[in-house]
Amino acid sequence: MNRKKILFLPKWYPHRFDPMPGLFVRYQAQAIAYENDVAVLYIHADTVFPQQKSPFIEQFDDKGVKTIIIYHKISKNKWISKFQNLGLLWHYHKLGLKLLKKQDFIPDIVHVHILTRLGIIALGIKKRYHIPYVISEHWSRYLQGNHNYKGLLRKWMRKWVVRESAAIIPASNLLKDAMLQHHLYHSNYQIVPNITDTNLFDISETSVFNAHQINLLHVSCFEDASKNISGILRVMKRLSNQRDDIVLRLVGDGIDWKRMVEYAKELQIFNKNVFFTGLLEGKPLAQYYQSADAMVIFSNYETFCMVVNESLACGVPVISTDTGCIAERVNATNGILIDPKNEEQLYQAILTIANRTNYYDKVQIRQTIVEKFSEKVVGKQLNHIYQTI
Repeated sequence: MNRKKILFLPKWYPHRFDPMPGLFVRYQAQAIAYENDVAVLYIHADTVFPQQKSPFIEQFDDKGVKTIIIYHKISKNKWISKFQNLGLLWHYHKLGLKLLKKQDFIPDIVHVHILTRLGIIALGIKKRYHIPYVISEHWSRYLQGNHNYKGLLRKWMRKWVVRESAAIIPASNLLKDAMLQHHLYHSNYQIVPNITDTNLFDISETSVFNAHQINLLHVSCFEDASKNISGILRVMKRLSNQRDDIVLRLVGDGIDWKRMVEYAKELQIFNKNVFFTGLLEGKPLAQYYQSADAMVIFSNYETFCMVVNESLACGVPVISTDTGCIAERVNATNGILIDPKNEEQLYQAILTIANRTNYYDKVQIRQTIVEKFSEKVVGKQLNHIYQTI
């Protein structure tokens, strides 16, 4: 197989201030690094950048992936920063390309993760250096009910960027269909799911929770408009009035974390049958998955939803709303699907799980994830796309 040089340009990527965003992009970069030379160039703009020096540049090797992260300040004024960021984005990508060139890394293919601005950068690179680009898309803004796909100029730019690309790589068929509904046409759509770290997320017989309780888990970015955490809390309040053995742990951080903590206190369930852990990653996070009786997802909309796969990889069933492409993975053998915003259905689903001790086959649940979403399987799919360009 012809070894290629692949440059990732991600909208989100783990960085020194937050290790969680864009983890799926990092997994993909590492997966294709076995058969390609891979570099990641990530520009992180922040209104509260703590370094006195701007830009501040990090360069390091991450499991065979050359990684350059350029941190820089932008104005706290949202209107100034909006236009300032566009110019700085191009400027710092040019700087990053120069740093890679000094390391004898000139890409054969640019791989963009998330439109639109990075697609414009990739289009500029194509026009100037004749380097083709592909686009991976994961964002839920294309889906019905999100109401986040707007702006005439932005829509026109997206169509141009998509048309000029060598391939479009949505994370699911649902996302592909949604993009086509927005007239983002291309002759080479390739479905490639996000990678699940099946080495980290595995079945374990050891539990860090009380085995005499029904241990529920929710992992998210704590953005209530999409994740509907407040709805989960209301259901937990109702359950607390009837049973004292059902416990929910909420893992993560985000814009609505404090508000959800306050809401749990208002409902008088905080640190009683509902516990907030904050951000967890790596082995501690895996142990929480492995110790749970069920994962609870009550989202109003989703695209791929990585926590579904991480839970299933640990052999843990999932209670989830039927949104995004979750129904492609969750069924009667590994969980329960419910309607978005239907708190009665969530209440009944939790009671069903509570009465189904040892009902699900953990090994069978995990096997479906290993066969379709492991690093080896997804890496092979991406390599095939690169080789055909």
